[in-house]
Amino acid sequence: MFYNIMMEIFTVIAGLIFAIFILYIVVPLLFGAPFLPSDAKTFERTAILLGSLGKGAGKKAVDLGSGDGRMVIELAKLGYEAHGYEINPLLVWQSRHK
Repeated sequence: MFYNIMMEIFTVIAGLIFAIFILYIVVPLLFGAPFLPSDAKTFERTAILLGSLGKGAGKKAVDLGSGDGRMVIELAKLGYEAHGYEINPLLVWQSRHK
């Protein structure tokens, strides 16, 4: 009885690990580079730099490899016409969802 329960738990955990592997390793390798987000400190420094440039009314900005779209969203908040380009379909979906 105990053995059967442990085997079911093990099977569920193995299935979750496999699903994570497929979503975060195999799919990006087939459709694009793996996602390596900027750490919070780098993102904050970049946002401060963009803020110091002033409002972006009438200015355009492009983020190549935009990932989850955080920088594109920040640029849009500052008034830039911001466009993000990403080849990983999962990240494109996540960026559009935000």
